[in-house]
Amino acid sequence: MSYVKNILTKRERLVSMTRLHWIYIVQGLFWFCVFCGLGFLLDHLLYTYGGGRANIYHLYPDFLLPYFKPFSPLALIFFAAGIMVFLTLLIKYFDTEIVLTTRRIIYKRGLIRVEIDEADLGEIRAEHINHGLLGYFLGYGRVHLDCRFVEDIELPAIRKPLKLIKAIQSVKAEQVDEDDLEKDLKSP
Repeated sequence: MSYVKNILTKRERLVSMTRLHWIYIVQGLFWFCVFCGLGFLLDHLLYTYGGGRANIYHLYPDFLLPYFKPFSPLALIFFAAGIMVFLTLLIKYFDTEIVLTTRRIIYKRGLIRVEIDEADLGEIRAEHINHGLLGYFLGYGRVHLDCRFVEDIELPAIRKPLKLIKAIQSVKAEQVDEDDLEKDLKSP
């Protein structure tokens, strides 16, 4: 939240903030388990049908040897790949911010290389929510913001996407009311 707070102007205020849904952590755990399972399966097949394990235990550090001696390096490679996939999705979960202000919507992602997509609310012509059956029951969905003069914004799976859409529409309605009031005050 602190990054987005720093880029807000004096004339706008924070209306809503949302984060990614916890399904990203579940996805990471799922892929970690799949990679570990494949590694153990291939290790078992290599041990059973490949003539046993190669004697390469001298490559392991001494303090890790008791834990990894039963496995070949193939299983460890799959384990490391599973850890990488899990950490990638975990970092994505924690470093993504989606903020609605009184003037614009800001989508920030990235930890080291930060990417920001933003669009003025007046530029947003349509909002589309895409949530499948699982998303419907677990309360998440992907949002596509159809923007007029800037590139469309694709938001990842967020919590309560309908709440964000309603907030966008209510802020846009308030802007229309303020514009009408200003026109009435300026006319003689």
